[in-house]
Amino acid sequence: MKPLDTSKLYRQRASAYRKRILPYLLYVARSGLPIVAGFGGVTLLAFYANLLQTYSPDFPLTPIAVLLLTLPLAVSPIRTYVQKADSLFLMPATQAMQGYFRTALYRSYVWQAVALLVVWLFLWPLYRLRERLEGTPLMEGWFWLGTAFLLIVKALSMYASWRESQLRDDWTRRWLAFWRWASIAISLIGLFVWQLPAAAGLAAIGFSLHLLMTSRAHAYAIHWDYLHRLELASIRRLHSFLRGFVDIPAERANVSRRPVATFWTKQIPLRPSETYRYLYWLQLLRTERLSMLARLALMAVVVMAVVSDYRMALVVYGLAVYSTALQIAGFWRETEPVAWVHLYPLPAELRAMSFSRVAFWLHAVLVPLVSLPLWFKTGLPLYGCLAALAAGWLWSWRTGRSILAIERTRENA
Repeated sequence: MKPLDTSKLYRQRASAYRKRILPYLLYVARSGLPIVAGFGGVTLLAFYANLLQTYSPDFPLTPIAVLLLTLPLAVSPIRTYVQKADSLFLMPATQAMQGYFRTALYRSYVWQAVALLVVWLFLWPLYRLRERLEGTPLMEGWFWLGTAFLLIVKALSMYASWRESQLRDDWTRRWLAFWRWASIAISLIGLFVWQLPAAAGLAAIGFSLHLLMTSRAHAYAIHWDYLHRLELASIRRLHSFLRGFVDIPAERANVSRRPVATFWTKQIPLRPSETYRYLYWLQLLRTERLSMLARLALMAVVVMAVVSDYRMALVVYGLAVYSTALQIAGFWRETEPVAWVHLYPLPAELRAMSFSRVAFWLHAVLVPLVSLPLWFKTGLPLYGCLAALAAGWLWSWRTGRSILAIERTRENA
């Protein structure tokens, strides 16, 4: 009997997924997002060039560098393309599947290492400039040694993340993931404060203890069910992004119980005219869309608070306002295939009007939260802050009105 070529199986599944998603990516490319991203990139490069020219010793390079490097080092998703039926049909070939998962680890590592190197190349001139201003000599070949150190830590992080995914207990998995993140952050602090030998020692201690703890924890040879849940979560995140631009078949939503967030929906009056508003708020507050909007807003606030320069902060603010509006529009497209929006004997325009109100108020609440650093950290004049806030609320109004326009166009078609 011919042995199963599991590496080939992985490549076939990856190729099939890319072919399935490519048409939607082409729609995104034609939407104008690349132009917006290009303007954002040019602005970022201009800010970076200005930072190199005006760099001062009191610039908080260490916390910024630790934050920027911790994310690509610790976030280690592994695309396995595992399917629901694999636990039944491929479990007998668990030993042969090692080649499948080695291919998944290798491909995931290559792409994430590229992202890590981009961040490192961005930080290196600033680090070298700081050391020159402080008169601290760097060892010969420090850049290449630092690059090798980061790539090794990334490999260790991916292997540790893979070991975590095979654990049986969710609490143990979360605790070890926290330990991995903390080990990476502490080793990076050592890299930028005490240089390479200390960082290597801290990373070795952290990952050795992580390996010891995972080896003593209860684990599966391959945790098929958890890998399938991770794969579904990856697909949902990508589809949530794509729905901001194009209709795409909906995956089953991952519903979370959030009694605190959904408590206030009980205050919505029980009237036919409020039916869709109640259902939309309830679905939004219990699905991943709310988490995505919260992460976008939080990321924008952190970046604006760090950059301090009001021009760069305004660019980040504009991108955040635009991105959150896209995600809200994606939620509208996501709910169209849901059965309950067609079951109630209510006019279709009421559904669109209800969602436009939800979209307006949700975006209008996010805008002042995202704009907080403009008021307190960037030195932007008061009239500039008020203008930015007004522009954000104007975009909130546009977001709500665009939903009504789309629905009326469909009714007239």
